[in-house]
Amino acid sequence: MKKFFFSLLIVIIVLGLVACENDDNKQLVDSAVTSNIYGQVIFPPIATIMNTDNNMLGYARVILDGEQSVITDYEGKFVFYNVSPGKHVLKVEDEAFKSKEYEITVNKGEDLTGIKLNAELELIRTATRYAYEDDKYSKLFAVLASHPELDSKKVYYLDGKGEYILLEPVDERIYDVTDIFAFGKKYNILVKLFDKDNKLIKEFKNEVKFEELNLYKPANEDIVTGTPEFKWEELDGIIEYDIYIYYYSEYWEDWDYVYLENNYNLVKSQYTLQLESGEQLEDGYYMWEVEANRYSNTGLFISSITSKPGFFWYSEN
Repeated sequence: MKKFFFSLLIVIIVLGLVACENDDNKQLVDSAVTSNIYGQVIFPPIATIMNTDNNMLGYARVILDGEQSVITDYEGKFVFYNVSPGKHVLKVEDEAFKSKEYEITVNKGEDLTGIKLNAELELIRTATRYAYEDDKYSKLFAVLASHPELDSKKVYYLDGKGEYILLEPVDERIYDVTDIFAFGKKYNILVKLFDKDNKLIKEFKNEVKFEELNLYKPANEDIVTGTPEFKWEELDGIIEYDIYIYYYSEYWEDWDYVYLENNYNLVKSQYTLQLESGEQLEDGYYMWEVEANRYSNTGLFISSITSKPGFFWYSEN
């Protein structure tokens, strides 16, 4: 049976799902009156897990005056076109990185260049998985944070009485809330960062929500013939689905993975079985499950949701 490997310890920034939006904010106004703002987003050296040159932060969201926003290119560069003269506020804010607010002054008809915005990693990542050998769901989430003075952190959740309860990690970053959090409900999380002297240096809040992924077809214990078709629940957001199918080997008394074609990165919540030329399914008992991976608008991996397994019988005729 396929093992579901948890990869929440690594910050995964997925490039390529979004293109730079810098051209979207061009407006037809008098260039002699307005100005353009050119800048770059960088992150602290401590966040070296990003593994990019010169600490450049690509594909992050930069916000102007709390309203207009652009996505940086792969070098962390951004531009706002046709900005009116006066004082403005810039900041970085997306699912992973945030910065303080930077106040800038734009002069009439003079472009503003060389702006540097320092962003810090500030992220709560969630995921669920189905541990079949234990016959239950595990609800896990990871807290990833960065700060030059960071030495330790504490994570709390808000209970039904309005009190924040301390959570103990199962390792450095992973928190198990299987017996605490219900499916479909949002939970408020408070994260506190401390320096080596146990002094509070920063805190932030976020929400965690766990979802179930339901399988529709074939229903449990269906008898399937011909070319099997699979359907499951469609989740909201930017989702890619992977489907896995296993055959029960009576000889080995265990589940054998069925190697498929094009069963990864599906954008629709359905799949028609595809096998290599000349291959066919054996008659017998099968198990299947679907893994859904959700991404943000900027292409950041957010969460992984795995269904409970479904079971069916297959006969060639």
